[in-house]
Amino acid sequence: MKILKSQKQIRQNVSRIQAPYDEIFLKTKKLLRHDIAPREKRMEILLDFSELLADASMNKQPPEELFPDGFDSFYAELVSGIPSYSAERRVKKMKNLAVVCGVLVVLTLGILLSYSGILGIWIEGLPSIAGNLNQYDYHLGTISEEYTFTIDLEDLESNAGKIVYHEINEHGEEFTIRIKSVYQDAHFRPYSISFISEGSYNMQGAKLISAVSHYSTSSRYFSKDVVAELYCIDGDIKYDCRVRGIDGLKRTGDSFGYYLPIEVTDKYDSITLTFTNLAVNIWNRK
Repeated sequence: MKILKSQKQIRQNVSRIQAPYDEIFLKTKKLLRHDIAPREKRMEILLDFSELLADASMNKQPPEELFPDGFDSFYAELVSGIPSYSAERRVKKMKNLAVVCGVLVVLTLGILLSYSGILGIWIEGLPSIAGNLNQYDYHLGTISEEYTFTIDLEDLESNAGKIVYHEINEHGEEFTIRIKSVYQDAHFRPYSISFISEGSYNMQGAKLISAVSHYSTSSRYFSKDVVAELYCIDGDIKYDCRVRGIDGLKRTGDSFGYYLPIEVTDKYDSITLTFTNLAVNIWNRK
């Protein structure tokens, strides 16, 4: 109640303050809020000071007479001996302000990045672009060249990581297909081979070279089909490898696998395989 009464009296005094004392009052009020900790003390000082300025305004007393040693000297004497904010508290206030500003900056950046699509691409990668048919067009091409490589059936683990396709374009973007593993299930006779493909993406679009074509509808329903053929030749006979499975798009690419023909794997310790008709998945910004 005491503070409310003081505020009412201060407002009454302020209504009588004229230039240039109105600016001096506002300046003093701002300084007191920064320097003086107890609110009641601030109100007491402002009440007395507003009365002083109101009387000076009424008597048309110039500031030079009211503050003969200057305002800064007057203010220092005005607040001397009154509890002020400690340096530690001021630092704490500045830290809290910095935290609030930091949070606001992060939130603003998050909103801007989300709106621009950068956030989705950064988090999801290729699926974010492939599923956004409002901003990107999809094109499917194929590579006519064949790519041949050999795998070791005696040491299956040695095949992991072997690169079967590698390209670096004029922009320095890299495209690879490598062997993930060659294995034989305990309950199945055929050997299996799995691959991982990795492409490139940015705000302008994406590109992925794989055995699989990827397409999505406006509702982000992804469809995928094996386009590339994997085969091996034994003498004059060509053996096609049956598709074992395919996965959807991941952040940087996809994965797929084939069964190896037992007619060949039963005869040799190593076999040569060939990829043909690899798929070139391209998404261009509209």
